[in-house]
Amino acid sequence: MSKLSQELEILYYLNKNYDSRRFIGLDEILDYLDLDKKCARQVRRYIDDLNLAKFYIDTKRGLNGGYRLFDKLEPSSLLVPNIALALVLSSKHNKKLGEYLKDIPNIIKYNIIEGDNEITSNTLNKLIEVVASINDKVGISFKYKDIEDNIDINPYKVLYTNHTYYLIGLDLKDNKVKVYDVNYIDNIKYIEKFNLDNILLNKIEDRLNNYGIKFYLDQDKTYLLRVKCKNKNVLDKFIKYYENKGKVDGLIFEVKGNSENELFYPLLRISSKDYVILNNKFKKAFTSYLEAYLNNIKKNK
Repeated sequence: MSKLSQELEILYYLNKNYDSRRFIGLDEILDYLDLDKKCARQVRRYIDDLNLAKFYIDTKRGLNGGYRLFDKLEPSSLLVPNIALALVLSSKHNKKLGEYLKDIPNIIKYNIIEGDNEITSNTLNKLIEVVASINDKVGISFKYKDIEDNIDINPYKVLYTNHTYYLIGLDLKDNKVKVYDVNYIDNIKYIEKFNLDNILLNKIEDRLNNYGIKFYLDQDKTYLLRVKCKNKNVLDKFIKYYENKGKVDGLIFEVKGNSENELFYPLLRISSKDYVILNNKFKKAFTSYLEAYLNNIKKNK
């Protein structure tokens, strides 16, 4: 195992077992890394490196001594794509790795079950520029799909959902918040710094707590789906397909969305025999959607 891998393993273990009342002993860390006690000095050097990278690990000597993070990290800090992003950004912008690992979860929102994410080199290169622009509050200009004119935006957040990264920002030409698939962004160029609009940021973050990627910031309307599941296995499907966005009360699951249509799609993946829709208004809308869907299929015969 490489030095970097071992340092990240130490960081992961300290974060996973964080307790403000307890220090984790050196022997416990050695056992976790499957290292001999002769490697104690080596592990201490790794912890010194993590401190230099601004992860701030507290040390206590003597009885019940050991190591402890000053603050628990957000779980998404240690997702593999975030580590890759932080490594490249820290070397490119001469900033400590720990600072980027702490900043990135505030920039990228992951709507996934942990471990259900991946990142290609092409996407990584684009995300590096996007994350840096959000972190530094600098507007960007880029080509998008087959649109002739460049898109100019002030970037605010990145959302990862359905195996896709989306950039959310304020379009400077029509002053509206829009969503862009990062895979289709090309030729990114920085334009000028901007002042963060906290009211707009709060609205975006509020929408990110709902299921889906559509943003209607000019209206406050959200849609609610409420179902009773047949059993725990069905409930787990709802939690997975709605990307951990809902609330659970026994076998009752409810989730909010910015677009009614987006709430319909995951329902098509679950047998209608396995749940009951509890809110009649949504049931009526979903039934109308299905009828229109079937009519379209009949017309296309």
